[in-house]
Amino acid sequence: MVLMRLGLKAVSWRQLHQPKRTLYYGRAISLLGVGLAGVCQSPSVSAKVCSRNVRTFSVFHQSCSRTQQYSSQVTDEGFLSTPLYLRSVNHLNNLAIIDHHGSFTYRDLLYLGDKMGQRLSESCQIAPSCTLESRRVAILCENDMSFVTALWGVWMVGGVAVPLAKTHPPSELEYRVKDAKCSAIVTCNAFKDKVEDIATNHNIPCLQLAAADYTDKCRTGFDFWKVQEARFGTTKDQLINMIEKRFYDNIPAVIIYTSGTTGNPKGVVLTHRNVTANMEGMVSSWRWTPKDRILHVLPLYHVHGLVNALMTPLYCGATCVMLPKFDAHQVLMKLTGKENITVLMAVPTIYAKLIEYLKTLDQKSDMSASDEHIKAKDSDMRLMVSGSDALPTTVLEQWEARTGHFLLERYGMSETGMILTNNIETVHSTDWAEKKRIIGTVGNPMPYVKVRIVKFNEDNPDKYDILCEGTPEGTTVYTDEAVTGELLVKGPNVFGSYWNLPEATEQSFTKDGWFITGDNVHYNGELYKIQGRVSVDIIKVGGFKISALDVEQVLRTHAHICDVAVIGKLDSVYGQQVVAVICLRENRTLTLGEVQDFCSDKLSRYEIPTVLEVMAELPRNHMGKCNKKLLLKALYPDNS
Repeated sequence: MVLMRLGLKAVSWRQLHQPKRTLYYGRAISLLGVGLAGVCQSPSVSAKVCSRNVRTFSVFHQSCSRTQQYSSQVTDEGFLSTPLYLRSVNHLNNLAIIDHHGSFTYRDLLYLGDKMGQRLSESCQIAPSCTLESRRVAILCENDMSFVTALWGVWMVGGVAVPLAKTHPPSELEYRVKDAKCSAIVTCNAFKDKVEDIATNHNIPCLQLAAADYTDKCRTGFDFWKVQEARFGTTKDQLINMIEKRFYDNIPAVIIYTSGTTGNPKGVVLTHRNVTANMEGMVSSWRWTPKDRILHVLPLYHVHGLVNALMTPLYCGATCVMLPKFDAHQVLMKLTGKENITVLMAVPTIYAKLIEYLKTLDQKSDMSASDEHIKAKDSDMRLMVSGSDALPTTVLEQWEARTGHFLLERYGMSETGMILTNNIETVHSTDWAEKKRIIGTVGNPMPYVKVRIVKFNEDNPDKYDILCEGTPEGTTVYTDEAVTGELLVKGPNVFGSYWNLPEATEQSFTKDGWFITGDNVHYNGELYKIQGRVSVDIIKVGGFKISALDVEQVLRTHAHICDVAVIGKLDSVYGQQVVAVICLRENRTLTLGEVQDFCSDKLSRYEIPTVLEVMAELPRNHMGKCNKKLLLKALYPDNS
């Protein structure tokens, strides 16, 4: 086992001009990993103004090799990169998955994953004693045990998982299979018609899972370590030595494709180190334990659903209660039923839909929708998280009024996993004034994560001014002006490259190895606030920079508006106009003048919309996020 002889600290943060703060570390050394037991921080993180002069960084004529190699650099970290399936040996008898097929332990996961791995090896014509050696395997399965079995099987024979979206048309699925050069596709009966032709076109095997392949319980006598040694010739001690020597740091675990709003989708290559750092950070920040039960309602091809809501609970021995898809009635029944759900992760759209569903039950005088009933029945719930899109204040306040739970908002990306999070202590506080302080913000850096807010030099993209630098220990401010600019991030959680796209990778990093998020962020002296994408959410009107998200927050408080997106339309005089694209509630109308009157005492004059568009619904992706580039192109095709 991984022993104290390793001499690893529970955590050691690299300091970068930040103020000193006291942290209390706990050590959690398990059979196959060293991690944080907990990081206790005060609810607020104060900023230190380090200098009156803005720091400037400039690098010229330097190759980009550092950026692509960054995630392979070993620093003094409090964890060891471990393939997720190996963590199962720590929790063999714990329940891992509960779905409509039944309940399954971690021992079942290893047993079924082993059988799946054998089938993959045979289909790919790999010798039984060999691995897939990081060959890619596409997975298109239901949100249930079939997907988890496929995932474990891929990893147990050294493959890289490429999760596909159930809702994508065959053309998009084929693009990903072809681009990733997949060696096989694993699917279930519901989707075989979608991918069989794709497999035939690319001359790769298509493995269809029958129900028994992912529901068969583990047989008595199954010994994972003996199976590993018999098949691969690798003993338990040898495998642990590989982990200690950081063998898995640079081994890819998964390729997650971006939404492709700016061109073809890009494959984000996440290594076992990347995902381990991410999971360790979430376990520490959000206090995951093996006793937790999460209700899983998210797509599995996205970081939110895959890493946050599935992999992280399985990393620490908790239980995932999986629904095949989001259904408001089913979610409410699970939250107030006998499953003892303790954690829910969702996007703002899901919380909004749940609120609307509760309102329909109110009209039927259904007591199951009463605030008192919900608060009494979900007493086990300890954490509800919102992410993947900005959380409207109206949704947050209505959700707390109905359920008694204040949503924790965090911020992350496919390329980085989680970057910033609000403090769980604040979310749990009984002091409304303390909670109100964090509304609209996303907290401070996650464990292992470093961030910068910078302003790039318009004449030389290799040069930027550092406005502030932040770590989990605190943020140092280098200017006495407003700290608003583009967010950069660095850490073991950050990916190393896009799949087979060296130029895109190079453009996504600064020359000194910081990932450029493309998001505009403000730091208010205590907390970070996302102002939106630099390209679509920052509108420039007559020299003023406007956050579209701030304007949307105001418009969402109008009683007649059920959905809204704010975009910038080109204007020959002011540069851009603020356009409010709204969806109205049934039998309601609004004019531009009425919207402007409503905003007059809530927004600055230059922030008030000057154009109003009304639509039946907004174009949203599968995570509920509005595709503003598509919206802008649909409304103003010549807006370039």
